[in-house]
Amino acid sequence: MNTKSRETTKGELKNSFGFAPAESMHHFLVNIPRGATAEIHMSEHFTWDAEYGSSEPSLGSARDGQVRVILARPKWDALADEVRAEFNRRLRQLGHKPGPGRWASIGCAAIWARNW
Repeated sequence: MNTKSRETTKGELKNSFGFAPAESMHHFLVNIPRGATAEIHMSEHFTWDAEYGSSEPSLGSARDGQVRVILARPKWDALADEVRAEFNRRLRQLGHKPGPGRWASIGCAAIWARNW
């Protein structure tokens, strides 16, 4: 999945929730597909490629890109705003800029750092 994005002055990726690949390549990816009924997949990644971004999410035995959570759209819709608010609260507490004002647009993904 190509999640290539430009970095901010702190080395964090724009439109992410504090993910700075130079600090740690370990991150989670939230894939929010098109459609009001499509499932949301959250995958864990241990590598990052500056040109291509995260590895492809996997439901198999691959360690990198392993899908850890699959949520039905109604469940995601019910908790997405609270999750974003909590991530942004933690980022501000650490002196970082908040993440995107809304989750990634149609067919894109949002990335955030695991290490708080």
